[in-house]
Amino acid sequence: MYKAFFAKKVFTGREVIPKGVVLIENDRIAGVGTAEEVAVPDGAEIVDCQDRVITPGLIDSHTHLTLSAQIPNYAKAMQDSNNVLLLRGANNMQTDLASGVTTMRILGEKAFIDVSLKEATEKGIFPGPRLLISGKGIRSSFGHGIMASPYDGVDEVTKAVRINIHDAGADQIKLFITGSQGEFKNFTFSAGRIVERNGMHSLFTRAEIQAAVDTAHSVGKKVAAHCYGGTGLRQGVEAGIDTIEHGIYMDDEELELMIKHGTWLTLTSYAYLNDQRFINRGTPELTKGFFQHRDYIREAYRKAVHSSLQYGVGTDGQHGEIAFELETLVELGVKPVIALRAATSQAAKLCGVDDKVGALQPGMLADLAVVNGDPTERISDIRRIQAVYKGGQVAYEAAADRHAVELV
Repeated sequence: MYKAFFAKKVFTGREVIPKGVVLIENDRIAGVGTAEEVAVPDGAEIVDCQDRVITPGLIDSHTHLTLSAQIPNYAKAMQDSNNVLLLRGANNMQTDLASGVTTMRILGEKAFIDVSLKEATEKGIFPGPRLLISGKGIRSSFGHGIMASPYDGVDEVTKAVRINIHDAGADQIKLFITGSQGEFKNFTFSAGRIVERNGMHSLFTRAEIQAAVDTAHSVGKKVAAHCYGGTGLRQGVEAGIDTIEHGIYMDDEELELMIKHGTWLTLTSYAYLNDQRFINRGTPELTKGFFQHRDYIREAYRKAVHSSLQYGVGTDGQHGEIAFELETLVELGVKPVIALRAATSQAAKLCGVDDKVGALQPGMLADLAVVNGDPTERISDIRRIQAVYKGGQVAYEAAADRHAVELV
Protein backbone atom coordinates (compact mmCIF):
# COMPACT_ATOMS: atom_id res chain seq x y z
CA MET A 1 0.00 0.00 0.00
CA TYR A 2 1.52 3.30 -1.12
CA LYS A 3 0.73 6.85 -0.02
CA ALA A 4 2.25 9.90 -1.68
CA PHE A 5 2.30 13.26 0.14
CA PHE A 6 2.74 16.35 -2.02
CA ALA A 7 3.75 19.42 -0.02
CA LYS A 8 4.79 23.05 -0.40
CA LYS A 9 8.01 22.06 1.34
CA VAL A 10 9.41 18.90 2.86
CA PHE A 11 11.84 19.25 5.74
CA THR A 12 13.66 15.93 5.82
CA GLY A 13 15.17 16.45 9.25
CA ARG A 14 18.32 17.76 7.63
CA GLU A 15 17.39 19.82 4.58
CA VAL A 16 14.43 21.56 2.96
CA ILE A 17 12.99 20.34 -0.36
CA PRO A 18 10.67 22.87 -2.08
CA LYS A 19 7.59 21.29 -3.67
CA GLY A 20 8.56 17.99 -2.15
CA VAL A 21 7.07 14.51 -2.22
CA VAL A 22 7.15 11.88 0.49
CA LEU A 23 6.30 8.36 -0.67
CA ILE A 24 5.27 5.81 1.97
CA GLU A 25 4.99 2.06 1.53
CA ASN A 26 3.10 0.50 4.44
CA ASP A 27 4.86 1.83 7.57
CA ARG A 28 8.14 2.95 5.95
CA ILE A 29 9.44 5.83 3.88
CA ALA A 30 9.94 4.64 0.31
CA GLY A 31 11.12 7.86 -1.30
CA VAL A 32 11.68 11.58 -0.70
CA GLY A 33 12.43 14.31 -3.20
CA THR A 34 10.86 16.54 -5.80
CA ALA A 35 7.98 15.39 -8.01
CA GLU A 36 10.52 14.73 -10.76
CA GLU A 37 12.68 12.59 -8.48
CA VAL A 38 10.02 10.42 -6.80
CA ALA A 39 8.17 7.92 -8.97
CA VAL A 40 4.66 7.50 -7.54
CA PRO A 41 3.23 4.03 -8.34
CA ASP A 42 -0.14 3.72 -10.02
CA GLY A 43 -2.96 3.30 -7.53
CA ALA A 44 -1.12 5.11 -4.73
CA GLU A 45 -3.20 7.19 -2.33
CA ILE A 46 -2.44 10.85 -2.91
CA VAL A 47 -2.44 13.17 0.09
CA ASP A 48 -2.54 16.77 -1.12
CA CYS A 49 -0.56 19.01 1.25
CA GLN A 50 0.72 21.42 -1.38
CA ASP A 51 -0.06 24.52 0.70
CA ARG A 52 1.62 23.01 3.77
CA VAL A 53 5.00 21.84 5.08
CA ILE A 54 5.84 18.27 6.05
CA THR A 55 8.38 17.49 8.75
CA PRO A 56 9.48 14.29 10.44
CA GLY A 57 7.49 13.45 13.55
CA LEU A 58 8.97 15.50 16.38
CA ILE A 59 10.98 13.95 19.22
CA ASP A 60 10.64 15.06 22.84
CA SER A 61 14.01 14.03 24.26
CA HIS A 62 13.15 14.58 27.92
CA THR A 63 9.76 14.15 29.49
CA HIS A 64 7.72 12.26 32.07
CA LEU A 65 4.32 10.84 31.20
CA THR A 66 2.68 11.30 34.59
CA LEU A 67 4.18 14.70 35.35
CA SER A 68 1.62 17.26 34.18
CA ALA A 69 3.40 20.59 34.55
CA GLN A 70 0.50 22.34 32.85
CA ILE A 71 -1.67 21.95 35.98
CA PRO A 72 -1.37 23.94 39.24
CA ASN A 73 0.81 22.46 41.98
CA TYR A 74 1.88 19.65 39.69
CA ALA A 75 4.53 18.40 42.10
CA LYS A 76 1.87 17.60 44.69
CA ALA A 77 -0.24 15.91 41.99
CA MET A 78 2.52 13.31 41.71
CA GLN A 79 1.23 11.98 45.07
CA ASP A 80 -1.99 10.80 43.39
CA SER A 81 -2.63 7.07 43.22
CA ASN A 82 -0.81 5.05 40.59
CA ASN A 83 -4.11 4.41 38.81
CA VAL A 84 -4.76 8.14 38.48
CA LEU A 85 -1.18 8.72 37.32
CA LEU A 86 -1.58 5.99 34.71
CA LEU A 87 -4.72 7.61 33.30
CA ARG A 88 -3.11 11.05 33.40
CA GLY A 89 -0.15 9.68 31.46
CA ALA A 90 -2.43 8.22 28.79
CA ASN A 91 -4.16 11.57 28.40
CA ASN A 92 -0.85 13.43 28.23
CA MET A 93 0.38 11.23 25.39
CA GLN A 94 -2.57 12.24 23.24
CA THR A 95 -1.80 15.90 23.93
CA ASP A 96 1.78 15.28 22.82
CA LEU A 97 0.66 13.56 19.62
CA ALA A 98 -1.45 16.58 18.73
CA SER A 99 1.67 18.78 19.04
CA GLY A 100 3.46 16.74 16.37
CA VAL A 101 5.46 14.51 18.74
CA THR A 102 5.75 10.89 17.58
CA THR A 103 8.67 9.77 19.78
CA MET A 104 9.26 10.53 23.45
CA ARG A 105 12.17 9.67 25.72
CA ILE A 106 10.64 9.04 29.15
CA LEU A 107 13.18 9.70 31.88
CA GLY A 108 11.75 8.03 34.94
CA GLU A 109 8.30 7.14 36.26
CA LYS A 110 6.91 5.88 39.54
CA ALA A 111 5.98 2.20 39.84
CA PHE A 112 7.09 1.37 36.27
CA ILE A 113 4.06 3.20 34.89
CA ASP A 114 6.00 3.93 31.70
CA VAL A 115 6.31 0.19 31.10
CA SER A 116 2.53 -0.22 31.22
CA LEU A 117 1.89 2.80 29.01
CA LYS A 118 4.39 1.63 26.41
CA GLU A 119 2.79 -1.81 26.30
CA ALA A 120 -0.71 -0.34 26.01
CA THR A 121 0.34 1.99 23.21
CA GLU A 122 2.12 -0.71 21.24
CA LYS A 123 -0.93 -2.98 21.58
CA GLY A 124 -3.15 -0.22 20.22
CA ILE A 125 -5.24 0.14 23.38
CA PHE A 126 -4.93 3.91 23.08
CA PRO A 127 -2.92 6.25 20.83
CA GLY A 128 0.41 7.73 21.75
CA PRO A 129 3.91 8.44 20.50
CA ARG A 130 6.64 5.82 20.41
CA LEU A 131 8.07 5.57 23.92
CA LEU A 132 11.68 5.13 24.97
CA ILE A 133 11.32 4.21 28.64
CA SER A 134 13.66 4.24 31.64
CA GLY A 135 11.62 2.46 34.28
CA LYS A 136 12.25 3.88 37.74
CA GLY A 137 14.59 6.84 38.00
CA ILE A 138 17.60 6.18 40.21
CA ARG A 139 18.44 8.67 42.96
CA SER A 140 20.31 8.58 46.24
CA SER A 141 18.63 8.74 49.61
CA PHE A 142 17.37 12.31 50.12
CA GLY A 143 18.13 13.06 46.50
CA HIS A 144 15.94 14.93 44.03
CA GLY A 145 13.45 13.03 41.89
CA ILE A 146 9.74 12.57 42.61
CA MET A 147 9.61 9.86 39.94
CA ALA A 148 12.72 8.11 41.22
CA SER A 149 13.55 5.58 43.93
CA PRO A 150 16.52 5.72 46.35
CA TYR A 151 19.56 3.49 45.94
CA ASP A 152 22.83 3.86 47.82
CA GLY A 153 26.19 2.27 47.17
CA VAL A 154 27.67 0.58 44.15
CA ASP A 155 25.83 -2.71 44.66
CA GLU A 156 22.38 -1.13 45.00
CA VAL A 157 22.89 1.17 42.02
CA THR A 158 24.14 -1.70 39.88
CA LYS A 159 21.13 -3.82 40.82
CA ALA A 160 18.72 -0.95 40.10
CA VAL A 161 20.17 -0.57 36.60
CA ARG A 162 19.83 -4.29 35.96
CA ILE A 163 16.23 -4.39 37.17
CA ASN A 164 15.29 -1.49 34.90
CA ILE A 165 16.96 -3.01 31.86
CA HIS A 166 16.47 -6.75 32.23
CA ASP A 167 13.15 -6.84 34.08
CA ALA A 168 11.35 -3.65 33.01
CA GLY A 169 12.81 -3.48 29.50
CA ALA A 170 14.24 0.03 29.82
CA ASP A 171 15.57 1.67 26.68
CA GLN A 172 17.94 3.85 28.72
CA ILE A 173 18.81 4.55 32.35
CA LYS A 174 18.07 7.76 34.25
CA LEU A 175 20.20 8.96 37.17
CA PHE A 176 19.49 11.98 39.34
CA ILE A 177 22.98 13.20 40.17
CA THR A 178 22.37 16.72 41.52
CA GLY A 179 19.55 18.26 43.50
CA SER A 180 18.26 17.28 46.92
CA GLN A 181 14.98 17.47 48.78
CA GLY A 182 16.33 20.73 50.20
CA GLU A 183 17.38 22.14 46.84
CA PHE A 184 18.37 25.80 47.09
CA LYS A 185 18.16 25.55 50.88
CA ASN A 186 21.58 26.12 52.38
CA PHE A 187 22.40 27.21 55.90
CA THR A 188 25.30 29.29 57.07
CA PHE A 189 26.81 28.70 60.51
CA SER A 190 24.32 29.94 63.12
CA ALA A 191 22.53 31.97 60.46
CA GLY A 192 19.56 31.85 58.15
CA ARG A 193 18.86 30.43 54.74
CA ILE A 194 20.72 31.58 51.65
CA VAL A 195 20.08 30.89 48.01
CA GLU A 196 23.01 29.93 45.81
CA ARG A 197 23.36 29.12 42.15
CA ASN A 198 26.00 26.49 41.81
CA GLY A 199 26.14 24.85 45.21
CA MET A 200 25.23 21.71 43.34
CA HIS A 201 26.84 18.86 45.18
CA SER A 202 26.98 15.43 43.60
CA LEU A 203 24.52 13.21 45.44
CA PHE A 204 26.16 10.09 44.07
CA THR A 205 29.82 9.20 44.49
CA ARG A 206 31.98 8.85 41.42
CA ALA A 207 32.02 5.08 42.02
CA GLU A 208 28.22 4.89 42.08
CA ILE A 209 27.94 6.90 38.86
CA GLN A 210 30.59 4.75 37.22
CA ALA A 211 28.79 1.57 38.25
CA ALA A 212 25.57 2.76 36.61
CA VAL A 213 27.35 3.77 33.41
CA ASP A 214 29.38 0.56 33.14
CA THR A 215 26.39 -1.67 33.82
CA ALA A 216 24.19 0.08 31.26
CA HIS A 217 26.90 0.37 28.61
CA SER A 218 27.75 -3.30 28.96
CA VAL A 219 24.37 -4.12 27.37
CA GLY A 220 24.31 -1.23 24.91
CA LYS A 221 22.09 1.15 26.88
CA LYS A 222 22.69 4.87 27.33
CA VAL A 223 22.60 6.77 30.61
CA ALA A 224 20.92 10.15 31.08
CA ALA A 225 21.61 12.25 34.16
CA HIS A 226 19.53 14.95 35.79
CA CYS A 227 22.35 17.35 36.48
CA TYR A 228 22.47 21.13 36.81
CA GLY A 229 26.23 21.61 36.97
CA GLY A 230 29.13 21.63 39.40
CA THR A 231 30.86 18.56 40.80
CA GLY A 232 28.05 16.25 39.75
CA LEU A 233 28.29 17.30 36.11
CA ARG A 234 32.06 16.94 36.03
CA GLN A 235 32.00 13.50 37.66
CA GLY A 236 29.17 12.35 35.42
CA VAL A 237 30.84 13.44 32.20
CA GLU A 238 34.16 11.89 33.20
CA ALA A 239 32.38 8.63 34.09
CA GLY A 240 30.84 8.44 30.61
CA ILE A 241 27.29 9.73 31.10
CA ASP A 242 25.75 9.99 27.63
CA THR A 243 23.39 12.94 28.14
CA ILE A 244 23.26 15.71 30.69
CA GLU A 245 19.67 16.73 31.34
CA HIS A 246 18.98 20.42 32.03
CA GLY A 247 22.56 21.61 32.66
CA ILE A 248 21.21 25.00 33.65
CA TYR A 249 24.13 25.99 35.90
CA MET A 250 27.01 24.64 33.82
CA ASP A 251 29.92 27.03 33.50
CA ASP A 252 32.29 27.53 30.59
CA GLU A 253 34.75 24.88 31.78
CA GLU A 254 31.97 22.32 32.17
CA LEU A 255 30.66 23.13 28.70
CA GLU A 256 34.12 22.52 27.25
CA LEU A 257 34.40 19.28 29.23
CA MET A 258 31.14 18.04 27.71
CA ILE A 259 32.33 18.91 24.22
CA LYS A 260 35.63 17.12 24.83
CA HIS A 261 33.90 13.93 25.97
CA GLY A 262 31.16 13.99 23.34
CA THR A 263 28.46 14.33 25.99
CA TRP A 264 25.07 15.55 24.78
CA LEU A 265 22.90 18.18 26.47
CA THR A 266 19.11 18.12 26.62
CA LEU A 267 17.77 21.65 26.97
CA THR A 268 14.49 21.96 28.88
CA SER A 269 13.76 25.67 28.52
CA TYR A 270 10.11 25.71 29.56
CA ALA A 271 10.99 24.36 32.99
CA TYR A 272 13.29 27.28 33.78
CA LEU A 273 12.37 30.19 31.50
CA ASN A 274 8.56 30.21 31.60
CA ASP A 275 6.67 32.17 34.27
CA GLN A 276 3.59 29.94 34.29
CA ARG A 277 5.73 26.86 34.85
CA PHE A 278 7.19 28.55 37.94
CA ILE A 279 3.72 29.38 39.22
CA ASN A 280 2.49 25.83 38.64
CA ARG A 281 5.48 24.30 40.39
CA GLY A 282 4.03 24.95 43.83
CA THR A 283 7.43 24.98 45.55
CA PRO A 284 8.15 28.62 46.50
CA GLU A 285 11.76 28.19 47.64
CA LEU A 286 12.77 26.29 44.52
CA THR A 287 10.90 28.78 42.35
CA LYS A 288 12.72 31.67 44.05
CA GLY A 289 16.08 30.14 43.14
CA PHE A 290 15.18 29.64 39.49
CA PHE A 291 13.76 33.16 39.19
CA GLN A 292 16.86 34.65 40.72
CA HIS A 293 19.21 32.91 38.29
CA ARG A 294 17.11 33.04 35.12
CA ASP A 295 19.57 35.34 33.32
CA TYR A 296 22.41 32.92 34.08
CA ILE A 297 20.36 29.99 32.78
CA ARG A 298 19.47 31.77 29.56
CA GLU A 299 23.09 32.74 28.95
CA ALA A 300 24.32 29.21 29.70
CA TYR A 301 21.89 27.85 27.12
CA ARG A 302 22.87 30.55 24.61
CA LYS A 303 26.53 29.60 24.93
CA ALA A 304 25.70 25.92 24.58
CA VAL A 305 23.70 26.21 21.35
CA HIS A 306 26.35 28.42 19.73
CA SER A 307 29.17 26.05 20.61
CA SER A 308 30.03 22.70 19.03
CA LEU A 309 28.08 20.88 21.74
CA GLN A 310 25.51 18.40 20.46
CA TYR A 311 22.05 18.92 21.90
CA GLY A 312 18.36 18.13 21.76
CA VAL A 313 15.30 19.53 23.50
CA GLY A 314 12.68 18.23 25.91
CA THR A 315 9.51 19.52 27.55
CA ASP A 316 10.09 17.89 30.96
CA GLY A 317 6.40 17.15 31.45
CA GLN A 318 5.06 20.33 29.79
CA HIS A 319 2.84 18.28 27.52
CA GLY A 320 2.00 19.77 24.15
CA GLU A 321 4.72 22.44 24.39
CA ILE A 322 7.58 21.13 22.25
CA ALA A 323 7.00 24.32 20.22
CA PHE A 324 8.16 26.45 23.16
CA GLU A 325 11.49 24.62 23.20
CA LEU A 326 12.04 25.37 19.51
CA GLU A 327 10.88 28.97 19.83
CA THR A 328 13.36 29.46 22.66
CA LEU A 329 16.21 28.14 20.51
CA VAL A 330 15.34 30.71 17.87
CA GLU A 331 15.20 33.44 20.53
CA LEU A 332 18.71 32.37 21.51
CA GLY A 333 19.87 33.02 17.93
CA VAL A 334 19.44 29.60 16.31
CA LYS A 335 17.99 29.49 12.79
CA PRO A 336 14.58 27.78 12.49
CA VAL A 337 15.90 24.86 10.43
CA ILE A 338 18.62 24.19 12.99
CA ALA A 339 16.05 24.39 15.78
CA LEU A 340 13.88 21.84 13.96
CA ARG A 341 16.84 19.48 13.76
CA ALA A 342 17.04 19.60 17.57
CA ALA A 343 13.62 17.91 17.66
CA THR A 344 14.14 15.59 14.68
CA SER A 345 17.42 14.24 13.30
CA GLN A 346 19.64 15.49 16.15
CA ALA A 347 17.16 14.34 18.76
CA ALA A 348 17.11 10.88 17.19
CA LYS A 349 20.91 10.68 17.53
CA LEU A 350 20.72 11.82 21.14
CA CYS A 351 18.17 9.09 21.87
CA GLY A 352 20.07 6.44 19.92
CA VAL A 353 17.26 5.78 17.41
CA ASP A 354 18.52 7.69 14.36
CA ASP A 355 18.34 4.48 12.33
CA LYS A 356 14.56 4.41 12.81
CA VAL A 357 13.09 7.90 13.26
CA GLY A 358 13.96 11.57 13.12
CA ALA A 359 14.40 11.90 9.36
CA LEU A 360 12.39 11.39 6.20
CA GLN A 361 14.54 9.05 4.15
CA PRO A 362 14.02 5.64 2.58
CA GLY A 363 13.81 2.79 5.07
CA MET A 364 12.90 4.95 8.07
CA LEU A 365 9.61 4.60 9.91
CA ALA A 366 6.93 6.76 8.30
CA ASP A 367 6.41 9.20 11.16
CA LEU A 368 5.63 12.71 9.95
CA ALA A 369 3.76 15.90 10.78
CA VAL A 370 1.80 18.11 8.42
CA VAL A 371 2.07 21.80 9.35
CA ASN A 372 -0.33 24.52 8.27
CA GLY A 373 2.45 27.08 7.89
CA ASP A 374 6.19 27.14 7.36
CA PRO A 375 8.25 26.43 10.49
CA THR A 376 11.44 26.45 8.41
CA GLU A 377 10.92 30.23 8.13
CA ARG A 378 8.71 31.01 11.16
CA ILE A 379 9.37 28.56 13.92
CA SER A 380 6.12 29.40 15.75
CA ASP A 381 4.22 27.83 12.83
CA ILE A 382 5.17 24.46 14.32
CA ARG A 383 2.21 25.10 16.64
CA ARG A 384 -0.13 24.79 13.65
CA ILE A 385 -0.14 20.99 13.38
CA GLN A 386 -2.84 19.75 11.00
CA ALA A 387 -2.08 16.04 10.97
CA VAL A 388 0.33 13.53 12.45
CA TYR A 389 1.17 10.17 10.90
CA LYS A 390 2.80 7.35 12.83
CA GLY A 391 3.99 4.38 10.83
CA GLY A 392 2.13 5.74 7.81
CA GLN A 393 -1.22 5.86 9.58
CA VAL A 394 -3.11 8.89 10.84
CA ALA A 395 -2.45 9.29 14.56
CA TYR A 396 -3.94 12.75 14.88
CA GLU A 397 -5.86 15.09 12.59
CA ALA A 398 -7.21 18.52 13.44
CA ALA A 399 -10.99 18.33 13.56
CA ALA A 400 -11.51 21.47 11.48
CA ASP A 401 -9.30 20.32 8.64
CA ARG A 402 -9.22 17.26 6.40
CA HIS A 403 -6.72 16.67 3.65
CA ALA A 404 -7.94 16.17 0.11
CA VAL A 405 -7.37 12.55 -0.82
CA GLU A 406 -7.82 11.02 -4.24
CA LEU A 407 -6.80 7.81 -5.92
CA VAL A 408 -4.85 7.88 -9.16
